[in-house]
Amino acid sequence: MTINKLPITKLFKLFILLSVITSFFIGFFFRDLSPGGAQGDFNARTWFLLQSFKDDFYFTIQNYGKFGDAAYPFFYIFNAYINPFSANKVQFLISNTFISFFVFIIFALLLKKNFPKIHLIDCYLSSSVILLLPFFRSTAYWGTTENLGWLLLLLSLFFFTKIRLNKEVKKINYFDVFVFCFLSSCALYTRPSLIFLPISYMLYLFLINKNFRVILASILFYSILSIPAFILFFLWGGFFDMKNIDPEIIGAHSYVFIIKNIPIILSYFAFYFLPILFIETKEIGIKNFSLKYIKPFILSFFVLIFLWKLNYLNYLIDLKYGGGAILKLNFILLEKNLFLMLISSALGFSLIYTFLKENFKYNICTIFPIFLIYGFPQYLFQEYLEPLIIFIFFSGMLKIYLKDVFNKNIGITNLTTITYFSLYLVVATYYDLMR
Repeated sequence: MTINKLPITKLFKLFILLSVITSFFIGFFFRDLSPGGAQGDFNARTWFLLQSFKDDFYFTIQNYGKFGDAAYPFFYIFNAYINPFSANKVQFLISNTFISFFVFIIFALLLKKNFPKIHLIDCYLSSSVILLLPFFRSTAYWGTTENLGWLLLLLSLFFFTKIRLNKEVKKINYFDVFVFCFLSSCALYTRPSLIFLPISYMLYLFLINKNFRVILASILFYSILSIPAFILFFLWGGFFDMKNIDPEIIGAHSYVFIIKNIPIILSYFAFYFLPILFIETKEIGIKNFSLKYIKPFILSFFVLIFLWKLNYLNYLIDLKYGGGAILKLNFILLEKNLFLMLISSALGFSLIYTFLKENFKYNICTIFPIFLIYGFPQYLFQEYLEPLIIFIFFSGMLKIYLKDVFNKNIGITNLTTITYFSLYLVVATYYDLMR
């Protein structure tokens, strides 16, 4: 088909998609302007740790904690011994940018698998929003560990989807089970926080799948795949290199922070779901939208206000790091005031409440591990859950009505989300430059 015969809407979609992709690659040449701490991490430890693995594997493993990276070493092992472009800084950064671009492609294919009736061009448009996320771009340009973890996560979710579909037709494919366990283990060895996915998977098996043979096979595969971890723990004397790691890194991750991080995680859910909620308002009307969300919103908002007035939430005002875009905007507009942040957290609570109400057993398998695992850091940065929340919405890990809204309104949803996250990128970049 010639371009002249293409529908104008398709031409417009192609133009938007190519514009987003072009902006992503142009951003590589202006990577010094990227928000986030990826540039500092790369210059302080990523490159040195990568070269150390190339020079002496055993020495680097034995002294891993001295390099100051709290992530497990799969990223460095992969790039040191598999990535052919890791000998030169610029080549390595370019290769990491292309690996990150591959995340966008895999995400689009995963979207197509979960929304088979949507045209592929629309799947790529939906997927392209991750190319606009400032922290995703920053780690893409500066070669840090996050985006390889996201790639492994998405590849894992392909097989998670197949396992769910196999359950519906009551057949077992042990190859799919093994590959899922393998890829999710590699993701965990890249970013420890991605342990939420194996936890989510096992909860799904026990609460939803309930197939004894699949459960047994998964436990067996994970047991075998955990052997490298036990070797590391033996060499290090714990979950981290206890002899060499900075004690502050250990102290900055604890279960005691889980409760404190709940309002922050709730605000992150509100932030990333906001454009979808805008489309839902258009779909069902303001009245029905209000009836759906108003009760949990009002209840949670007044509880949060009550806790704030009792000084239980003052730690949010005193946060030196982390907290996310909404908290930063709150302090720009209302210094030493949490009103906007609490609205965002209440909206996030109403979303989570609605998701659990729609399908409790299925959705709790994903929601509970996220709040549990991502609640551990003392300083919860938005980049830790970017683009995770977008991934779980589109990957089939949640059964919610909002997916039907997306499916019915794909054109306007893509235009809204791309506009929303483009604005987010511009504001985040400007804010970082003005600091």
